[in-house]
Amino acid sequence: MDDARLQNIKGTTIYERKDENIPSKIEENYLIVAAIDFGTTFSGYAYSSRHAFQIDPLKVTMKSWVDSSSSMIYNKTSTCILFTKEKEFSEFGFDAEAKYLDLLLDDDNTDERAKDWYFFRRFKMALYELQSGDQEVLIEDETGKSLPAMVVFSESLRYLKQSVIDCVSKQLIGIELTDIKWIVTLPAIWSDPAKAFMRKAALEAGIDSKMLTIVLEPEAAATFVKHLPVERRVDGQEGDVFKTFSSGSKYIVVDAGGGTVDITAHEVREDGHVGELIKATGGNWGSTTVDEEYLVFLKKFIGETATTLINLKTPEAFFKASREFEKVKPKINPESGKKVRVRLPYHIREAYKKAHPGQAHAKHPYIATN
Repeated sequence: MDDARLQNIKGTTIYERKDENIPSKIEENYLIVAAIDFGTTFSGYAYSSRHAFQIDPLKVTMKSWVDSSSSMIYNKTSTCILFTKEKEFSEFGFDAEAKYLDLLLDDDNTDERAKDWYFFRRFKMALYELQSGDQEVLIEDETGKSLPAMVVFSESLRYLKQSVIDCVSKQLIGIELTDIKWIVTLPAIWSDPAKAFMRKAALEAGIDSKMLTIVLEPEAAATFVKHLPVERRVDGQEGDVFKTFSSGSKYIVVDAGGGTVDITAHEVREDGHVGELIKATGGNWGSTTVDEEYLVFLKKFIGETATTLINLKTPEAFFKASREFEKVKPKINPESGKKVRVRLPYHIREAYKKAHPGQAHAKHPYIATN
């Protein structure tokens, strides 16, 4: 298949080969590279054809995800997955959040009780402390029920893989599954068993091992920067474009994500390859720790009585509160004197008023922080 066959069409479907005896094409023959960024808080993907890469390495196609709760469009979707009470996959991402909220709000329907379904969010960090390949990992959902981590991760990757295939099939003609090279990124500080776990999960999701490459997140970032034109500025004056990745160059990449912070130091060798100067370091200091502390603060703010009432009557309230905080968190600047208002869901305000009758604070739907 040559690049001339890569033309825009509509209605084409890529069919996955089920026969495991059919040999995969050798890795060098791929025509599409699809990279999956499986994050703690948000996940997404981008892809590019070999032809497009040769013209412009930075020209990629990214999936646009619609958050139904806000009608906003994002380049990533929430890392959430929902299973039915029979432990069958139901939804992923924003759709999983929306479906789960519907179940919570419709909890009087005995056939659709939310407590019987399995809703997982921010589960990636379950692998952070994995130290053995033989270690069985279970992940608890929002209500404390458990499923094997391999099921949760592989079904998430399966969904993202199929989404890639659906998007590619709408743009490119004649592409088969074996024409796609898959990249899955991982934190640099993860243990070897954790990295091996994600590889196995990708294989369980139906990705051919010969077409799969596991890439460390900081290395992926460095590869992207390598293709960016960088101008040298001295005393505010623009100079010549310099070679950021010339032989002997040393650089540090700090990847501050939702679950982890990775810090790596690399050096460009004479042959153009990149070598590690020191072992990657970092920790579980990602931005989700801020969200967790916010919920701790919120529960302390409204008190134990109101917290207990919410957990019993309207558990979705804290889920909504967390999402509201995520929206305004990027606006918080400790160095500015401006207050940032975080809207509280209705049920939290009502629970607070019942627990603290007569207090003036109960009528305010916001928490202000600075």
